[in-house]
Amino acid sequence: SSSMEPTLLGDVSPNHRRELCPFKDYHVPLNSDNASGDRIMVTKYYYAFSPVERFDVIVFKFPLNQAKNFIKRVVGLPEEELRIYHGNLYVRKPGEQKFRIARRTLRTQDSIWIDPAKETNGYLGKFEDFRRAWDTGPVPGATRHAEAVVSEGELSTQEKDGERSVQFSYRPKSIDDAAGRDVDDVRIAFDLEVTGPKGQVFAEVVNAYGRFQIRLDTEGESQLRFHKPGSEDGQPTETHPLKDVQLSMDRRLKVELSIFDGVAYARVNDGERARVTFIETREDVLENKSPDRRIAFGAKGLTFKVRNLVLGRDLYYKGRENDRNHALHEDEVTKIPAHSYLMMGDNVANSHDSRAWVRHTFKLKNGKEVVCEEQQVIRSYSSDFLKNLQEKFGLDRTPDIGIDGDEHGNEVALFQSDIESESTAPERFVDEKFIVGKALWIWWPQGRWFHLIR
Repeated sequence: SSSMEPTLLGDVSPNHRRELCPFKDYHVPLNSDNASGDRIMVTKYYYAFSPVERFDVIVFKFPLNQAKNFIKRVVGLPEEELRIYHGNLYVRKPGEQKFRIARRTLRTQDSIWIDPAKETNGYLGKFEDFRRAWDTGPVPGATRHAEAVVSEGELSTQEKDGERSVQFSYRPKSIDDAAGRDVDDVRIAFDLEVTGPKGQVFAEVVNAYGRFQIRLDTEGESQLRFHKPGSEDGQPTETHPLKDVQLSMDRRLKVELSIFDGVAYARVNDGERARVTFIETREDVLENKSPDRRIAFGAKGLTFKVRNLVLGRDLYYKGRENDRNHALHEDEVTKIPAHSYLMMGDNVANSHDSRAWVRHTFKLKNGKEVVCEEQQVIRSYSSDFLKNLQEKFGLDRTPDIGIDGDEHGNEVALFQSDIESESTAPERFVDEKFIVGKALWIWWPQGRWFHLIR
């Protein structure tokens, strides 16, 4: 399903198979009639023993066309209220007063990060690649900076005119959601080796929620630092020591700063060393409406080498502001019924999901009803589909309305004279009876280089 790109389908080129996404290499071109032989492996019995959890990727029968299987991510659970705000989900369970931010685990998030450089050679293939995306300059308070050399997948800094400090800033300043909206939930990660002699290495992100910085020190305490909105250039609001982290010469470290779902995480060698929680509820969100966004890394007082430099952005959940009247809008509260779920695709801007499903009901003069999804209603007299329906059903004239799959998956031809009334209503939820199972693997037949990805 293209609605789950780019996390489910991901980048299909062989150069970008390092990501942790379990479905990253699966891709079928839209409108392609060529069956690839690829299969999504689904366990139908998983939910007989475990409950459906938020952010599970599941396969289900589409309620408005049960002949079709959809694959989406669960974002809303039974009997809770949900709202979408600035890329995040907020939920209020029965009996609670406030809407709490919905959080993913680190493991789930690792499969979701979307790399803005995935369609390129990355940042460190050669100096031109690096210069295209990153600016080199002095650290704050300095006028000069060390020299940077990029070659064969490695960035190294060298002392220049007595200066070892340097800052590398991501040239676009922020990562957008492919629709022009800045995404505040991002990550920066790289492999690090200090080449001398003493000082600090840092990575930082400035977004609408403040300034977040990992600071690794050869002599003092290594820290995760947070500056709340309005104090980005002042003293940190919070500092947290990085547990069991020591920066030293010739020691290699994998460093990651990631901000998502209201928490900033500092990870070193894949282990979480510290975290800062800056959002708990929708009602208490503190934002800078016009932040000086920045993604940067660098060093003070020492030279170093960097490999495997990657950025990532989170999914940016949003309402359908310019959609139909029945769409779920930004910051609108929706109540999920018992035994039902709210579903969204990871390709948020283009996914046809719970935010936009519309039930279209035709009441006929003979007392029957025809129910379908609104997008399946075809009214154009020049439509080949309507002419095909005329031929298929042996009609003496072209029908006024064709339905390309009702709730049972049947094609339907209708004449306006047979219709008593029409109505539309939002169809937000998927009843548990329609769930087929949990998506686990993608399988390639041997003709396409047999492979399994967990």
